[in-house]
Amino acid sequence: MTLFRIFFCFLFSFACTEASAQSLLSHSINSPVLPIDSAIIDSVATYIDSTSEFVSSGFQVGDTVPDFTLFDTGYVAVTLSNVLDDGKPVMLIASSYSCPVSRRGMTQVLPDLVAQFGAQVNFIVVYTEEAHPVTPDWSPYYNGVFTTTENYHDSVLIHQEEYFVQRKQEARLFSSIYNPQTPVLIDGCANEYWRNFGPAPNNAYLLLPSGVVLKKYGWFANEKPQIITDIDSLVIPMGASGIPGTAFTVFPVPAFSQEKIQTDFPGEWS
Repeated sequence: MTLFRIFFCFLFSFACTEASAQSLLSHSINSPVLPIDSAIIDSVATYIDSTSEFVSSGFQVGDTVPDFTLFDTGYVAVTLSNVLDDGKPVMLIASSYSCPVSRRGMTQVLPDLVAQFGAQVNFIVVYTEEAHPVTPDWSPYYNGVFTTTENYHDSVLIHQEEYFVQRKQEARLFSSIYNPQTPVLIDGCANEYWRNFGPAPNNAYLLLPSGVVLKKYGWFANEKPQIITDIDSLVIPMGASGIPGTAFTVFPVPAFSQEKIQTDFPGEWS
């Protein structure tokens, strides 16, 4: 075996180990207990992003996110560290029914991503604060009421939820309408996900299995081509046998480098 192949095998082994490493999340942002229906949802301070890009809030590329446990619309607990521990990247997507951009993401972006990468990436939608409730409720992203013309057109006229049961109902409606083929988790009464991973109406994170942010998107619904490119460069398109003998790509080494190892072995190993 040549020195090049020995060196390549070392890099390949290292990259695969990094890709499948267990998550290194530290503390959890919330308690792993399902809130009771009558639990009051905390009010939130208005967050106005003058750029309208929503990339400065929350976590940034290279950060290791904290753990959380949220419940899906069937009341099943989902813990981020457990999802990451299966060795796949995870995409987290913030959404709400009253956000027109979120609705577009559920119809024009997420179905295609799940169809193309659902076996290689775990997609998770998190239902958060309503972005554009009706009067007298203020938008958390605007210093006043901002229901939007799209919501009037689509008859999506809902109030900001005051009790957890209301948020559950809206999340269930949202999930039943768009059937995203992926878990829809419900943010807690203290808006733990929104406060830590936002504030933002439709941001998204592409996480490595270690819990490190590889990519961040201020608007999930607006980034379909870039997301496809980013996931394509991350997953390992190996042959069915899983052994060398065809072209393949491994995770970047180091994780934040844009460089990838690519090779093709037309001949036999020697």
